[in-house]
Amino acid sequence: MTSSSAAPTVIVVSNFSKPGRGTHVVGKQLARLPSCQVVRFDAMDERGMRGPLITLAALLSLLRLMRRHPAAILLADTAQGLRLARLAMLVMPSRRYVIRYGNVFHPPGPDERGWSRAALKRRLYDGALRRADHVVVPSEAARTSLVNAGVKPASDVTVIPNGRDFPTSHPVSIVEGERPRLRIVGRLDDRKDPRTAIEALAVLRERHGIDPRLDVIGDGPDRDRVAQLARDLGLAGEVVFHGLVANPWAALSPNTVLLHPARYEGFGYVVLEAIAHGVPSVAFAGSGGPEEIIEATGGGLVVAERSAEALAEGIAYLLGDLNALRARAQAAQRVIRTRYGAAAMVEGYDELLRALAEGAGKVRGAS
Repeated sequence: MTSSSAAPTVIVVSNFSKPGRGTHVVGKQLARLPSCQVVRFDAMDERGMRGPLITLAALLSLLRLMRRHPAAILLADTAQGLRLARLAMLVMPSRRYVIRYGNVFHPPGPDERGWSRAALKRRLYDGALRRADHVVVPSEAARTSLVNAGVKPASDVTVIPNGRDFPTSHPVSIVEGERPRLRIVGRLDDRKDPRTAIEALAVLRERHGIDPRLDVIGDGPDRDRVAQLARDLGLAGEVVFHGLVANPWAALSPNTVLLHPARYEGFGYVVLEAIAHGVPSVAFAGSGGPEEIIEATGGGLVVAERSAEALAEGIAYLLGDLNALRARAQAAQRVIRTRYGAAAMVEGYDELLRALAEGAGKVRGAS
């Protein structure tokens, strides 16, 4: 984008140092804004400190940086970035603040009220979102949640899907006669709902005559309960727990299908990565980002009813015609690289921040 005005300065508060699936990837891309002067601030640089000391030390460093750039827009990413932004708003309320919020917003729960740690964190998050000049979200579901909750008007929320660089090509490994391999990638907790995937595996064997293996990649508080459920259903030998794996796509068996039964996600990088690697994905309707990615790319199936039976039926449907599945997977790979490439995301942020710096009344994606 070209303009006769000077390039705006943007302080990007993100995760530049800690490897991760979401914010680490996005943060590195946000440092590439072509028509903005980017000043990076690493929100995750802990330097051996823990707890509130991290936020206090980081806040003091951030405030010093903001004073050196008095006209800069602050773009905050990550949970730590939201906390820092809210505290900075109290000290420097006249500055311009943009928040990247990657989740589906939910009202505070019972443990997020009063003076508990969860309540204090929630107040910082809510305060940052409500007081920010603009909020960027990666999906329509995330945007709708903020608007419906009364946190922001629709005009102050822009949807820019997350993006990343993808290798030029990945062979689609779908082979007639090979045993299917199902895969879960992610944190094992109630929101990700891995138990429904285990139950669907049992339904596939009993009702559909399909005998896949299930690879569980990730860890979390529900790991023991998920493993016990597999034993209770007689599936202990068919479910393999791999724990945390640096690259879950390094080795793919033929006929691999990703199961992503999450109850809700702001985006779902796992689904994006799976489709980019030629792995069809199955998610539930109402899941937010995963549903939107699958529908936009055709790289899998969205199951209307949240149940193990419906999930098993969807998997059986996908595996019923491997030739059609292979063609769909290849087409989805092409869509991924254009719609969800890093260049598209960087362009979206660059255009938005430039418009905000120039005082535009309407920005792309707002209504």
